[in-house]
Amino acid sequence: MEGTSLDEWNEATAKPVDLVQMDEYVKKLVGIKEEYDRAKAVLDEVSERLESAKLFLIETLKAANKKSYKVDGVALLTVTQTPSVKVPAGLMEKVQFFEYLKSKSEEAFLGLVSVNSKTLNSWYKQEFDAFAEQGKVGFKIPGLEEPSVRESLSIRKDNKK
Repeated sequence: MEGTSLDEWNEATAKPVDLVQMDEYVKKLVGIKEEYDRAKAVLDEVSERLESAKLFLIETLKAANKKSYKVDGVALLTVTQTPSVKVPAGLMEKVQFFEYLKSKSEEAFLGLVSVNSKTLNSWYKQEFDAFAEQGKVGFKIPGLEEPSVRESLSIRKDNKK
């Protein structure tokens, strides 16, 4: 199961398969998914340790009134502070923010006004579905490119044996 190369998968999908072969491909896929899950668990654990070590060193440097620290031949650590603001959540806050941007310039407004990708796609699907329910064809929203379609495969392990 492990070690199946991309070329082997591409070669396998280039021709029809029987159900026995299909069963084997599914077993290989599940094996690869399990391998991925194990590797991701290790990565998540290492990532958590890395973040803990960084936080510890930030606090240690701050306690020593240092913004940076160098260990020759090993690393230079520098504490940086980056401001971060939250996107306006409520309608009133959005209107106020957008009016402020417009007062700066149209370019500032158009450069910063944005739509979350998931929200846009959800809204687009609702609009498309409503259009299609009316039996219409040729749905198009000005300013948006034609949608691309991404296929994905859902994998749920069957624990029944």
